Amino acid sequence: MPIQQEWDVRRVLIVLSREWWWPTLSVLFAAFTAWAYLRYTEATYQTTAVVQVNLAQAVGGLQTQNAVGGFFPMEVFTEAYLELWSRYDLIAQVVEQLGLNYEVYSVGKVGRSLVFPHPFRISFTSPRAESLFWHGGRVSVIFGPEKKVEIWRAETLIASGKRDQWMALPGASSAQLRVDCDPNCPSEGQYEVVVFAPQATAFAWQRRVSVILKRGTTILQVSVTDISPVRAARFLNALIEQAREHERSIRQLQYTKALSYIDTLLNFFKNQLLVAQDTLYRAETKEDILFMEARKGRTLSLYEDLNKLDKSLSVEYLNAFSEKLQRVLDTLRQDPGAEVAFLPLGALPELEEPMAELNQLLEKRLRLLKVYQPRSPILSVHNQLILSRVRALLDQVEQRKQELLYELSTISQNFLRGRAQLYRDVLSERQIALLQEDIELRREIYKSLLEKKMQIAIEREAVLSALQVTQPPVTPSAPLYPNPLQVYVLFLLAGGVVGVGGVLVRHLIQQKLSYRVDIEQIAPVPVLGELPYKRQKSQTGFSLSPLQLEVLRALRGALGFVWEGEKPRLLLVTSTVSGEGKTFVARSLAYVHALAGYRVLLVDADLRRASLSQSVGVRDRGLSLVLARLVEIERFEELLVPLEQPGLFLFPAGPSAPNPPELLETPLFSQLIAEASRSFDYIVIDTAPVGIVPDTLAILRHLENAVTLYVFRADYSRIPFLSHLADIIEKHHLKKVYLLFNGTKLSRPRYGYGYGFGYYGEGYARKYYHSGSTSFWERVRTWLPV
Repeated sequence: MPIQQEWDVRRVLIVLSREWWWPTLSVLFAAFTAWAYLRYTEATYQTTAVVQVNLAQAVGGLQTQNAVGGFFPMEVFTEAYLELWSRYDLIAQVVEQLGLNYEVYSVGKVGRSLVFPHPFRISFTSPRAESLFWHGGRVSVIFGPEKKVEIWRAETLIASGKRDQWMALPGASSAQLRVDCDPNCPSEGQYEVVVFAPQATAFAWQRRVSVILKRGTTILQVSVTDISPVRAARFLNALIEQAREHERSIRQLQYTKALSYIDTLLNFFKNQLLVAQDTLYRAETKEDILFMEARKGRTLSLYEDLNKLDKSLSVEYLNAFSEKLQRVLDTLRQDPGAEVAFLPLGALPELEEPMAELNQLLEKRLRLLKVYQPRSPILSVHNQLILSRVRALLDQVEQRKQELLYELSTISQNFLRGRAQLYRDVLSERQIALLQEDIELRREIYKSLLEKKMQIAIEREAVLSALQVTQPPVTPSAPLYPNPLQVYVLFLLAGGVVGVGGVLVRHLIQQKLSYRVDIEQIAPVPVLGELPYKRQKSQTGFSLSPLQLEVLRALRGALGFVWEGEKPRLLLVTSTVSGEGKTFVARSLAYVHALAGYRVLLVDADLRRASLSQSVGVRDRGLSLVLARLVEIERFEELLVPLEQPGLFLFPAGPSAPNPPELLETPLFSQLIAEASRSFDYIVIDTAPVGIVPDTLAILRHLENAVTLYVFRADYSRIPFLSHLADIIEKHHLKKVYLLFNGTKLSRPRYGYGYGFGYYGEGYARKYYHSGSTSFWERVRTWLPV
């Protein structure tokens, strides 16, 4: 499993305190870049004015009862006032008024700078002279002593003279120009005048004007941006004045649009009114509206006649009277002597006389019945007379009934026809009334539109400005861009991020360790100690500093606890790659053990490089020849090389061998170590890097009791080396493996328990060995809470 290093605030501070120069240089470079950017970047200034639109005054006659701007939506007025400030004709007038179609620059020894207001003006006698003069687009004006003026184009002198006096312009007859100076005109100096096309200048200034809605739809914020703060403020002031003049034409245009809209409505309603009147005329003609009242009266008259006739004598009454006469007739036929009731008089006026005669005959019959028998001839003759009279009366009643039925039928038919026509007339009358109401409504609308048109036409001729400046423009004191504070903050922040990020990224990419506390957290084996980096050479042959010597003595004591009295005391020194200091550590440990009076054998088992053997100049004889059985020796001591320290001997590696792993795996190597352990107290074996070649693993398989010291160099060895060490230990079941952190520096913070940087710790050791002198950054790092 790969070994990874955890990051926290403490580690970040430690890394930054160690490589403080990188963020510092990055921040300093960022500060210099910001200064150069501000120095050579053309500053831009912005002036702002707040303008309020009096909407009630702006709308005027265009206002309705329901909403403002009844003829046009509110957005139309808002957009019109927003577009007012960026109109080309408005901008062009301001440019012409302020003379912004040319710029005056003061020419110095280094570069040039814009001058505004213009310190002088150039006047011409005619437009032709002006166009001829500005044909080149760029001229130089040089003011000399005694009010002399020279005008150059490129390297050609085109005019010379004195200020405020006419000068001849070559190339045109009677063409002259004059340089008019203002009170701030310089006495001497050189100026460059650059002329632009009026149209291009207007377009350029049009892009510099911006307007936004600040609050609601009536308060506008107008801004002008320019490289000159004075010119921006003057331009905005002139723009506001010109906007007041142009506003009248804009509002008159709105009034004209409203009048056009009203005319369209008037034409529409006029046509609709004519159509409605024509429809009414055709409806009245079709329904014969003039005789509608006469038809209604005739129908009502028929209705009254019908009611009267029905009430005076109805057909049912005549039928009932006929039945009575028929009963009289039947009674006299069946029983001549029977009594017959008298008939009522007044039923019908025309039958009243016959009925009276019949009643007289019936009364006479009653008297005869009292005298004669019912079947007497006299009574029979009288009954026959009554019967004849009844029959005649029945005929008259039937005739009257037929006449009445015919009259009723005629009146009913006429009434039904009149009633249907009456209903049609009522419906037509209602439709005509609706048409008349529609015509009246259209007339009222038409009349109100005419009145509105007259009102708007009057107001169009009396338009007043609706713009009110609530916040006038002022000359800006600080540039809009670049903002010095913002630029410095951004550049310094970017420099700090780049510096800190570079340090952290570099540390992450390199995956190196600098402090013992870091390696103790992730090391797969115990950390036996740390060996400081050599700061100065000592007088000893092994070039150890006093501080290193003290640390090695402490490490010698720690190794004594590791061996626990076992013999032989074998110490195998290795590392992952070359350059981590394993040879230096092996030689130094052998040296400090020899200082203690022990007999120490230093074995150079690195048969490939043989650094120890090369340092003493012995490569012609040694371990490789013995293991390859190329030489025969009687005694072991024949191959040893005594070193400067008494009791310290070197077993050289010998010439380079093509197969070091096979040679180191031979039993002869174990026999040599066993023989040497009888003569020496300590045996220190310098091996090849375990991460490059398998030589060291071959030795470990023979020397199971040996203590392996794995060297890990600060700021050199990488964290994956520890993962490689853990894999080797797990795969080969190694024991007694310890780690030595080599190459640490006293200037760095140190954490955790170690074996001392001197007798009294880091601070006292530094003062003891370096006379107490510490640099400023060393003192600062001691104050950091890391």
